[in-house]
Amino acid sequence: MRQLESQLARMWFVTAAVTVALLLANSNRAAAQLSVGSCAPVYYDTVFVGPTFRSFVVREGYMGCAAACSASVNANEEIDRCLLWTYDITTQLCRFQRTQVNPQFNSSAVSGAVSNMACFGYRGAMSNVDLNANDIGDVSAASDVACAQVCYNTPRCVAWVYKASTQRCYPKHTISIAAAVSGVVSGYRPSSSISSCSGILQNIDFSGNDIGDVSAASDVACAQVCYNTPSCVAWVYKASTQRCYPKHTISTPSAANGVVSGYRPAASCTSCSGVLQNTDLVGGDVSNSANGTAAASDVLCAQLCRDTPSCVAWVYQASTQTCYPKQRINFPSPMDGAVVGYRSPSVCACAAGSVLQPQGCAACPVGTFSAAGAVSCTPCPPGSFTNASGSVSCALCPAGTASGIIGASSASACKPCPVGYVASSGSTTCVACSAGSAPLPDQSACSLCPIGMYASAAALSCTFCPANTFSNTQGAPTCTSCSSGMVSAGGASYCCRTLTDAATKAGQAALAIGGLGSTLVKAEKCIVAGCQSALGLVSDFISTTSKLSGALNAFSSATSMCAS
Repeated sequence: MRQLESQLARMWFVTAAVTVALLLANSNRAAAQLSVGSCAPVYYDTVFVGPTFRSFVVREGYMGCAAACSASVNANEEIDRCLLWTYDITTQLCRFQRTQVNPQFNSSAVSGAVSNMACFGYRGAMSNVDLNANDIGDVSAASDVACAQVCYNTPRCVAWVYKASTQRCYPKHTISIAAAVSGVVSGYRPSSSISSCSGILQNIDFSGNDIGDVSAASDVACAQVCYNTPSCVAWVYKASTQRCYPKHTISTPSAANGVVSGYRPAASCTSCSGVLQNTDLVGGDVSNSANGTAAASDVLCAQLCRDTPSCVAWVYQASTQTCYPKQRINFPSPMDGAVVGYRSPSVCACAAGSVLQPQGCAACPVGTFSAAGAVSCTPCPPGSFTNASGSVSCALCPAGTASGIIGASSASACKPCPVGYVASSGSTTCVACSAGSAPLPDQSACSLCPIGMYASAAALSCTFCPANTFSNTQGAPTCTSCSSGMVSAGGASYCCRTLTDAATKAGQAALAIGGLGSTLVKAEKCIVAGCQSALGLVSDFISTTSKLSGALNAFSSATSMCAS
């Protein structure tokens, strides 16, 4: 059946496509001149071969591509306005075209021409018109608006037909050739949900049924008026007079230049987070912001808009963390991962040290802190504290102290380490020193024991090696005993041979006279270590300077007995 329908459709559509293409290619104003009921046909199994000026992925199917093309009629630059579109079902690629094209058969493609946005709205844009067959279902609906919402909520739906006399709705999976049928209205899949904060119907009025006549600075403000009015179901906004008309009943749409219409939003329009998901507002960027501004979240993007006087809306792309403030609201078009929001009258993000509360920005209490734009205050982690409100960071516990408390609000939470334990700045616990080291006086860290000393694990201090032992490296956990025939005094870094009194006497004399450099000093240590009892004899040689030569000779023979 689908193949037969496609063949019949091509016989009619290909000829029509050429006509549409020629008309649209030769008139840049054709899209703007479309009447309320002008819903361009869809050409199945057809690709428009020709120049493409924009292409992008559309997950919503070919009617999403069609709606995006029709929405581009409101683009600021004429070169951005789409007149024809082609959608590849396999790659989900939507292509915008403006010049003459050549329709060709392609079983994976669907193509069409620009339509009035009313075709993608929530009222039947085609009165007394039926789209035969291709029903997804037969659903009860109280109005054509409800039927359009049924289509929007049905993934496969691309169009709908509503019969008011029976209140029956027929969502369609394929758009067939239109046929005249009295008492029914038809429309294409809505381009956005009924909850929109900007005019989704351009140059269209809902006549009568006014709840009031209210001053409003923008269509967003008018949508908010409707949201704040319990009986409001739709609204009309006239920009030239800045007047807003909330409606208690939705009438049949009629053409009216310079006005925009929309339906009651499902949520507040003045939000600090995105109210339209997977949606973009093409063009209308604030000057110098076309390439976007870095923002870590949609809330910070909302705040950037609020801080920019000319901004009325914003688009945030989470994947790139980029914010696009808008000075003009164009019709929304599909874009994966993007969210749209409108200027908020209140603060969306607070400075560092404060967070947003119902009454405005409030300072974080003691024991907590926050970065700019944070939604909540963060308790100080263990090992830190803050004793002031509005803190942007926490102070670290000083060296020699530690704290395991979360959200500490005073330096008293940092407890001094016990004797023999240490802690660096910001520590959560104190630790004992390992063998071969001991605490520094301020208990900030462990220090390796110097040569000639040692320390066991958790020692309070380093200890001199006892006599007849030595330590010749830093960080020694124990001292080494001298070899047989070797001796040392306490705190020695090496051991020496035992010397005779005569050798000691001669050596000490030479050292007392001095002038022999580091070699003599090392020899002195050996001599002193091995023969402490001979030190009293040194004075005899010091007083006899004439015997210097003999003293040096004696010293030379004495040092030969020392260990190297």
